[in-house]
Amino acid sequence: MHLVPRALQSAGDLQEDRKSGQRNFLDVFESAAPVTQGRQTLPDIPEWSSTEKLKNEKEALDFYLSSHPLAEHERELKRFSSHSVEQVYQASGSQEVMLGGMLTEVRFLNTKKARNGNTRYVRCKVEDFTGQMECVMWPDDLARTKDEFVDDRITLVRGSIDRTQERPVVVINRLYTLEQARLELTRGLRLRLREEGNALANIDHLARLLRRAPGACPVTLVLSDTGGRRCRLKLGEDFRVDPTKLPVDELEMLVGVGSVEFHGGSNGR
Repeated sequence: MHLVPRALQSAGDLQEDRKSGQRNFLDVFESAAPVTQGRQTLPDIPEWSSTEKLKNEKEALDFYLSSHPLAEHERELKRFSSHSVEQVYQASGSQEVMLGGMLTEVRFLNTKKARNGNTRYVRCKVEDFTGQMECVMWPDDLARTKDEFVDDRITLVRGSIDRTQERPVVVINRLYTLEQARLELTRGLRLRLREEGNALANIDHLARLLRRAPGACPVTLVLSDTGGRRCRLKLGEDFRVDPTKLPVDELEMLVGVGSVEFHGGSNGR
């Protein structure tokens, strides 16, 4: 891709020369020399980032080929989401929901009736692995968050389901980045330890991981034995953590994938 502009220019120049019946100096040498001579070596440039690669795949093919922008954030989005897009379509009533996904088709529009001098509102879609949900944010809320609506942004949206139209629409009142969600929505951390696993044998290692991210969030251990009995232990003040700095991947390597649970906030978990 880096060489495409130069290649197109060279091809255009060569075509013009051939049309005019001319052969430039390089053509003469290339016709007499082996194919390997006279060619430029490819420059040593860095690989595209994952984000850039996916963006270009979508632009060229209209779909993602090698992965999906949500893939690396899937587990964290699920921690704070109350519903998937599919579950919103199946839900009844006009309940409040928290959706995690990617913003697409962001469109800024103007209402005919202004409140408080604000006329601009936004329509967009939130996409997750189960589908796409039409969303809207009205002018008063948008005035506080307009810069956060960007296509392809990974986000969590809070809002209520509007069923007055043929298909449900989520009326958004707040957007969260993943960092904001970890900081503002987490009310507690729950670690599930099972007797048959290795977590109990590595309890000192677990303590060190928690102490690497001191903060205000309380931590609870839920211990389970082979007979199905459970014991809940609330850890002391020294083990409170900052959810934005917690080494979640290392914790899951120790206690098992799915055994690190953030709870509280809008999803009620």
